[in-house]
Amino acid sequence: FAIDKGEQGKKYHLTFELLNLSEEKQSARLLESDGDTIYDAVRNSLSKTQKKLFFSDCKVVIISKELAAEGISPLIDWISRDAEPRQTMNMIVSKEETAAEVLRVKPVTDVLQGIELWNTLQLDSTALSKTPGVRFYEAVNMLGGEGTSLILPTISVKKTNSGEVTELDGTAVFKKDKLVGNLDGDESRFLLFIKNNISDGLVLTNIDSEEKNITLEILESQTKVSSVISNGSPTINIEIKTKAAVGEIHSTKDYLTEAGLQEIARSAEATLKSGVSDLIKKVQNEYDSDIFCFG
Repeated sequence: FAIDKGEQGKKYHLTFELLNLSEEKQSARLLESDGDTIYDAVRNSLSKTQKKLFFSDCKVVIISKELAAEGISPLIDWISRDAEPRQTMNMIVSKEETAAEVLRVKPVTDVLQGIELWNTLQLDSTALSKTPGVRFYEAVNMLGGEGTSLILPTISVKKTNSGEVTELDGTAVFKKDKLVGNLDGDESRFLLFIKNNISDGLVLTNIDSEEKNITLEILESQTKVSSVISNGSPTINIEIKTKAAVGEIHSTKDYLTEAGLQEIARSAEATLKSGVSDLIKKVQNEYDSDIFCFG
């Protein structure tokens, strides 16, 4: 379901995606409801359907960027208290004007948009590494923990020649429980490197070219973060060890030699180091938020 600002004088507007079993062919249906609280809006949906909504099957909660900027704590309180919603559901922030717009897009490969989003999030964490997958209980832990700040994946609607599609495209950055900014997909990958959440994906680097002309496929990666206090000043050491395979080369030079592979490794190392450093500076200066869990 999606959570937006309320209509008709109510505080919240909820849009639920349901599986329609009344017809021979399965299809998706949307049900909308308003309320002064999340629970109020959930219960008010009973006035529009003969069956009570069952939340144990809910996979994804989509939050509007407007409500996220005001603070998401009031939006998740009912979910954390009620017995039906699973603590393992995924949370996403919509970059569109409303969160409901995401559910109105026809999915590419599934009947339900929510199921497709959930499956795409699982695939991203194992094959793309451009969006952090955050379960509900992880979000609650980040909000209530010390020395860490909340992050959530972001989603937008893209127009293509064949119609509209949804696209997971980065990370929402929070300070306390309020949305303060966004990271794009490439920045999000460097974030996942720092947080030791990389299991697959690609690293693009450039040799003898101004453009990225070499693609490496990540085979495994491990990050160790440690802190050192020197002369009264704290320093964070980030050690990233990554194994990768050469996936694509756009160059007339043969790099598949021992010397050539070392050159690729040095270039990839420089790309990773500068990307991580630039991201940390950006988050420090623009958002003042500890999304890296440095404490």
